[in-house]
Amino acid sequence: MTLLGMTFIESLYRDSPDATVDVRAVQFDFHKALWLDSAIKQSITRKTVFVNDNHAIPGLSVHGVNTATCFSCIAMMETGSYNLNPDELKNVFAIGAADSLYIASALIQDPVSESPCPVKRFIGNIGRAGMAFMVPPKDPEIRSYDKIDEWYQYDHQEFDGTMEDCFKGTSLHISFSEAFQAINVDFSGGRDVEAYFLETLISVHDREVWIAELDVLGALRSREDRLVRGFLGSKSCSCQPDSARGTKIISIDNFAEMIVPPRQAGIIRANGNWQARLAAVPICIAKGYRVILKPEGTCWGCLSKVSLDNTTTVASILEDSDKVVVIL
Repeated sequence: MTLLGMTFIESLYRDSPDATVDVRAVQFDFHKALWLDSAIKQSITRKTVFVNDNHAIPGLSVHGVNTATCFSCIAMMETGSYNLNPDELKNVFAIGAADSLYIASALIQDPVSESPCPVKRFIGNIGRAGMAFMVPPKDPEIRSYDKIDEWYQYDHQEFDGTMEDCFKGTSLHISFSEAFQAINVDFSGGRDVEAYFLETLISVHDREVWIAELDVLGALRSREDRLVRGFLGSKSCSCQPDSARGTKIISIDNFAEMIVPPRQAGIIRANGNWQARLAAVPICIAKGYRVILKPEGTCWGCLSKVSLDNTTTVASILEDSDKVVVIL
């Protein structure tokens, strides 16, 4: 069990050479480590590590392990004592501890991308004492477009097959509310660091205009009937723009057109803009749409023909769905 734990820690910290761990962590009985039990249950395959004249030992990596388990492990490494249940950290998207910021990789990349490690470390702090476990608000707010002088912002024109970035003014911002909740940790006999959940707002702006608060991890955990991803691979296509012609699909070219329910299936044109694409996922999921994530470099022609489950194509979903389908 100890060897499995050590190989998992190595995998988690491999790309963080300057990170430090509390010396008390090496004294912890890994048989009781909740993060290790969780990682073992989630692990799809165990790797083999060769040490000491090619002597093989079983290993465990972060591949296929969720962010909550990684954050639980990081909390123990930072303090040497915290043994937090990963189930209680499922909404955490970042940890601030001393001079380190550990952020879920899903928050800093395109929504179709996959990072080799679920968490990335950055040097910095949030200006608050203790160990902060950052969580989104329970009910993120979304801007409404219900004023008469805002109607001109949504038009929902027919999609002509051209993929471009119509969201160049998009930016993501982070701020903190005054809401926090202390985390109950067992007394270890040492000088432990205060730990708490800190409500943290990730918001998207269109230039200077506030659009919405985002729960990115919550959206990416959506069921497959709400969020379809990872089915088309990452290979770019060579289709022509006219491959989209003849289909009943509209362009969604701004946040107003995204938030005001379109009359039919649409495609969000944010080509190459990972921040806009990332923000669109939680907004569309919160609005009750079904979202299909289209890899960058592919087109509607590729997407319409692909089969999701050997029987259902994307085109048939668009025709039969009683909910708005948004292709991102």
